[in-house]
Amino acid sequence: MTHQKQASKRSIEIVKQIIKAHQRLFDDVFVEDAHEIQAILQQMIHGKPNHKSVMLYQYLLGCFLFAGGGDQSNLGYYAKQRVKPTLNRVKRVVTAAQCPKLATFEAFKSCGYQKTTQKCNEPAFLGTCPLPTFDMKRGSLNHMAFSLFFFLRDVCRRDFYAYVMQHFGEGQLPAGAINERLHDFIKKVTTIANVGPKLAHMALSSLFLTRYPGWDYRQVGLHMIAVDSLVHNFLHRTGILDSYQLDHAYGPRCHTEKGCLGVIQDLASRIDCREFNPNLPAHFPRFIQYHIWAYCAKDGENICNGNKCKSGKPNSACILHQQRLCNQLPPQKPANQPVDPYLFP
Repeated sequence: MTHQKQASKRSIEIVKQIIKAHQRLFDDVFVEDAHEIQAILQQMIHGKPNHKSVMLYQYLLGCFLFAGGGDQSNLGYYAKQRVKPTLNRVKRVVTAAQCPKLATFEAFKSCGYQKTTQKCNEPAFLGTCPLPTFDMKRGSLNHMAFSLFFFLRDVCRRDFYAYVMQHFGEGQLPAGAINERLHDFIKKVTTIANVGPKLAHMALSSLFLTRYPGWDYRQVGLHMIAVDSLVHNFLHRTGILDSYQLDHAYGPRCHTEKGCLGVIQDLASRIDCREFNPNLPAHFPRFIQYHIWAYCAKDGENICNGNKCKSGKPNSACILHQQRLCNQLPPQKPANQPVDPYLFP
């Protein structure tokens, strides 16, 4: 057996072990009965033309609040605000605005609003700018809220359902075609200000991993892989990235085939998920990524992160440590970027 095959076998065993140890998480992957999602899809498909995006906007806005670091502080700050951005509120202030940057999605890209310095690229209109109307934790979140509105209005032409159908048809495509179209689709979604691939995959997977009359994009949702710093550092620390000769710092490369995304896709092609639950599809990349995240996250199993696994002092409760499967490599901290508090110190 070659070294590469040995490395792949070990990496597969690592992933299988954390899934088998925490099978109670299975029910959290599919959300087909979630009332919130069903209501969004109902309005998105059957709503009146000017109302199709109302609930979808609010849902995506909530997901995209995780942008820009300080996830919990963003949410906490937002929850305390009396006047929150909604599709109709943003629509009203945009309609009344005089600033040329608030004309279209493309024009808004060069808005340049900064909350802390109270500056923008159209200072003559700053006094009447509607962005500060909604007090968000960071100016980048104000920018995101308006950019999302313009995306749904101008790019999707107020019909996200039709926009999805243009990209994926009815969603019944072979894996290769899905990955190619999904890459292009996420690339378009991440033109929304301050929304990266991780947030796009995370938010949209809940919409796509469900069924509704006239909407069945589960085959697309199966491939939605959200790589955050916890997932990256798990793949690095265990030595999985190194075994693929794809070790890299956390950043844009993570969501490429030469990074974490490609590694998870390969692992998923080698792991039959029916081994854990016969009701699951055999090829399920999102399921693999989800369990890696859950094994690490404070809101999941809370095992493989900086609070539980100190440098030189691994978490004794970790099954990978117990079975000597983890390489216990130090984390790779991205240069000039805020460090996730649950990463290894």
